[in-house]
Amino acid sequence: ERLNIYRQAVMPNSLEKGICALLDYLNQQECDEALMIVHLPFWFPYAAQLRKRFGWRIIYDCLDEHSGFANNTPEMLALEEGALKGCDLLVTTSALLHEKGHAANENSALIRNAGDYLHFSRAHRRADSPLADLPQPVIGYYGALAEWFDCEALAAALEKHPEWSFVLIGHVDG
Repeated sequence: ERLNIYRQAVMPNSLEKGICALLDYLNQQECDEALMIVHLPFWFPYAAQLRKRFGWRIIYDCLDEHSGFANNTPEMLALEEGALKGCDLLVTTSALLHEKGHAANENSALIRNAGDYLHFSRAHRRADSPLADLPQPVIGYYGALAEWFDCEALAAALEKHPEWSFVLIGHVDG
């Protein structure tokens, strides 16, 4: 069975192999210093080992409330707890995540998800883009499509604005 980085923890022998492969790559690139940004708790043991060996700092970019996913495992939740407490800087994307995270790690910052509308609205249209011929405006979503995705809200928006284009990009789970 294939390893699922969203639900499982890394095995110790795989951890060491992964670190060796990463160090080989960094040596080839002549990189001897790094700042590690972890987006998924699965990767925290790798970062923790590298910090122990080299003193590299870890930022845990906490994007999700992992305990809120119905398909999560105790292993993932334990890794998340380790990442929350063990990182050098915790970045959260919502007030709820920030409140939980700050209780585990005082060195935290709330940085909300956002896009720069002016920047993206000025982007040149590409004729070869799959979105080029869609009616404007194009409402986009990029991320996982899982049990927590609010399909009812999307359906309401589609019904209210059938003249708009809605584009969803992401892995469908469930």
